[in-house]
Amino acid sequence: MAAQQIICDTDVMIDYFDEKKARHNETKHIIENNIGLDNILFSAITKL
Repeated sequence: MAAQQIICDTDVMIDYFDEKKARHNETKHIIENNIGLDNILFSAITKL
């Protein structure tokens, strides 16, 4: 089965990159182990 891609909003990426956020460890684990960084997509608005 092909990997599914997921669109992530800014709040998810803030939790991923900001180690001070309470949800950082859980978000990082889910993205890196369950989804995979190559399967994360951003909308044009999120990039702004």
